[in-house]
Amino acid sequence: MSITYEALALFLALVGLYSPVAALSSYLPVVRPFDHGQQMRLAIGLVVNVAVFVLAAIWVGDPLLELLGISPAALTATGGIALIFASVPMMRGTATDMSPETEPAAPELSRSASISPGEYLAGEDTSSASISRSEYLAGQDTRPASISRSEYLAEQDTGPASISPSENLAERESGGNWRSTLFSPITFPLTVGGATFAISAAASADVGTNHGRVLLSITAIAYGLVTGVTLYASGHVEKRISPQAGKFLDKIAGILLTCIAVILLTNGFTDLVMARIGRG
Repeated sequence: MSITYEALALFLALVGLYSPVAALSSYLPVVRPFDHGQQMRLAIGLVVNVAVFVLAAIWVGDPLLELLGISPAALTATGGIALIFASVPMMRGTATDMSPETEPAAPELSRSASISPGEYLAGEDTSSASISRSEYLAGQDTRPASISRSEYLAEQDTGPASISPSENLAERESGGNWRSTLFSPITFPLTVGGATFAISAAASADVGTNHGRVLLSITAIAYGLVTGVTLYASGHVEKRISPQAGKFLDKIAGILLTCIAVILLTNGFTDLVMARIGRG
């Protein structure tokens, strides 16, 4: 059997296991809270995560699992448990919004209630008492006579726009939020899991040579691109869905994901039990 055939077989097996159409529907409720820029970062991050995961399975899969004392069956069962925690709230319609809430901006300082508006404005007027206000403002206006006051102010306003602490905090929380969502549940277990690792490690054992593993590595990168494009497409599909339809699809996706979680959990525990019986 040729190495090229092994690489093609691995790609088809991974894509078939992944099922882009089913995965796209499962991504919809996950990517909804994020804007277009964050969805792009999620797609790029997913390509990197999936490629690294499959490459690790190809090159160091079996030794790594033996070193950690973890079997592919245990990894599959863990993925099922993690997916249950994510899918059951979706199925019940009680899933929380993953987007960070922006804190309200701090109110501006107002004048004290013990002074009148006239006294407050008078306190702001720092012009000298010996000259009129118009004379004071004229003395402060150092712009050339050839340009208007609005043009002069536009030239003088070269400082960066100020950012409130609440906006800065919301930006930092948003960055950390999409990164945590990228790892779980998007990368694991919605995209890769124990079965993905086991298939990749088995294909690596079949080829047996470094040249064959290089071809399998190209396959891993191609598979990562497929997952990234699918995630990016789910963001565009989500924008064209009404809120009512989105809630309905959330529940449908929750039911499907719960079924997938039960299958992963059952297969993982079954393989663990069969392996234990085989050792006995």
